[in-house]
Amino acid sequence: MHAEAAMNACRSNPPQSLGWVFMMFLLFPQTVSSPPVSNPEAEDERSRADSAELPETRAARERMVQEQIFARGIRAPRVLGALRKVRRHRFVPPGVQPSAYEDSALPIGLGQTISQPYVVAFMTEALELKPRTACSRSARA
Repeated sequence: MHAEAAMNACRSNPPQSLGWVFMMFLLFPQTVSSPPVSNPEAEDERSRADSAELPETRAARERMVQEQIFARGIRAPRVLGALRKVRRHRFVPPGVQPSAYEDSALPIGLGQTISQPYVVAFMTEALELKPRTACSRSARA
């Protein structure tokens, strides 16, 4: 009976429960694309990107947050914190990594793009997600 009540709570608040799914597709679109084709040069560049982050990359991400996100009115601390933390350059092909923190959508392959940072921030803030919901509490029970 308790599980049924929890499921009803999740169904009665679809924007909240579906919000996370929507954001996963926006933030991690490569998860729905086909498997990558092996390319030794790309793998070498990717391994460098996965290693210790360069100070210039951190600075570019902070500039992105300040100039594109905060300057346009996004104020939710958790959204700003997430954008400061996520290494956007790791989610785009090596050829466009230098543009990862610019104010534009970028191609990720198969005719798909990763949304521009402001669009991701705006939609994430608009969802008004809470750290804990009835759905997440009931999943642990």
